[in-house]
Amino acid sequence: MTIAMGRAAAGRGWFDALDDWLKRDRFVFIGWSGLLL
Repeated sequence: MTIAMGRAAAGRGWFDALDDWLKRDRFVFIGWSGLLL
């Protein structure tokens, strides 16, 4: 249970960092959106 919570927190931190980086570069954000879709 603790490991799962730790992973969720780490994943959220990673996602937030990535989101921050993407917001700085909209072109890259659009590219990632295309890849995810």
